[in-house]
Amino acid sequence: MAGNTFEIALVSIIIAGFIMTIIRRRAIDKCLKDYRNDMVTVEMPNGVEFTGIMKPDSSGIEIILSEPTEFKKTVLIYKKEIDMIPIIYRYHDMLTKEADLDRKRELRKTYHPNIFRRIKRKFLNMFKTFRDSFVELLNMIIGQFQANLPANNALVTQKGQIDKVKNEALANANTAFEPLLEKYIGCLVIVEYYKDKEAEEIKGVLKEYSNKFIEISDALYYGKKADLILPRTKAFVRHLAENVENVLL
Repeated sequence: MAGNTFEIALVSIIIAGFIMTIIRRRAIDKCLKDYRNDMVTVEMPNGVEFTGIMKPDSSGIEIILSEPTEFKKTVLIYKKEIDMIPIIYRYHDMLTKEADLDRKRELRKTYHPNIFRRIKRKFLNMFKTFRDSFVELLNMIIGQFQANLPANNALVTQKGQIDKVKNEALANANTAFEPLLEKYIGCLVIVEYYKDKEAEEIKGVLKEYSNKFIEISDALYYGKKADLILPRTKAFVRHLAENVENVLL
């Protein structure tokens, strides 16, 4: 029985580690992913802004500066810093012609999406939720087997590494599915944005959301048309900004 327990636990850990590796490689925030290879401006917590081509990665963001200096060609923003970014914006007039055409095509698909696009999104959300549940189940199984193993077992002595695998898998698998926001995807909304103490209202199309950000398309920012990525700690979708009759809820 002890041998079977060891084998099952070992297989569970290997499977969890394999899934974690796949998730880690694909775990780029979906809002950030939409701006890949586009000209953006990232505002840092201290107010400094960096403008350039954005290259998001699972471990952070690389900005290829549009105006490099002799010694500074890029900026690296690490994963732990991303949570503190107040805003990322993409001015339409700074995009290349090709990138602007892609943006317009995506906006047409996003604004009041047809029934097929909505069904596809529902299936993807179901798959991601199932994936997260599967990872949580594996972690629970590993935890149970760890608790039942003898104190001198090799798996117990590696508890710290195993816990790291479990925690990282859970962190990277967060789908952040929210029915309240989901039904407003593709709709014109009003966002309350607390960059400072006073709330600023921003109107635009809710393009996407994640556990960290909301993405707003076709908004007005400092008098110019822009797409915005706003942290959910500072921005809240507050109102639908069009007639309910025009929206397929």
